[in-house]
Amino acid sequence: MFRRLIALLACGLAVLPCIAQTQAAPSSKVVVYKGAVLRLTNVQPIDSSTARVGDKVPLKVARALVVNGVTVLPEGELVYGRVTRIKRAGKECRDGAVKWKVDSIMFPDSSQAKAHILFASEGDVPVPDVEPGKNHRINGDAILEGMGAGMEGIMWFIVLAPLLIIFLPSILDQQAEDKAKACGGKTGHEYLLPENSTIAVAISRDHAVQH
Repeated sequence: MFRRLIALLACGLAVLPCIAQTQAAPSSKVVVYKGAVLRLTNVQPIDSSTARVGDKVPLKVARALVVNGVTVLPEGELVYGRVTRIKRAGKECRDGAVKWKVDSIMFPDSSQAKAHILFASEGDVPVPDVEPGKNHRINGDAILEGMGAGMEGIMWFIVLAPLLIIFLPSILDQQAEDKAKACGGKTGHEYLLPENSTIAVAISRDHAVQH
């Protein structure tokens, strides 16, 4: 009995340093800054004739996201978008449309960063590393000039608004009638974004990722 107790204590003493070392190991974090851009491709086509609201849009990381030498999102990782609205093609050349979004990116540590789509385009299209304009700063003179231009626009709107209210409906009706005549009653085209198209998604807020 005494020997068994000594053996158990010896095993416990051998394991304790390993446990302490594991608990003491600090977790490291890197920050994915707002404006960082991901290059993605769609795994399957996006088609207004078959899509449904709420459908997941699987996307594959085509360029690893590396921060301070740490790969926080490896190439080939899957992220997902979501279909929010669909318009089927219809008569009078009414084309179909699909609205979808990527509002978050899931990282390997199970954390999620807010995100938004910059563009989606067929084929192999260049994608910047940083969202354009994120580092742009304007000075006071530019702000004042912008305010002046804005006030001038408001004044013109006040002058022209009554005329727009009177004539705009008839202009729109005429445009719709001309389009219908040119169309000849044909059905419009469905929206289609082929497989392996280029999608650029930007991070909307600074986000810390463990590694």
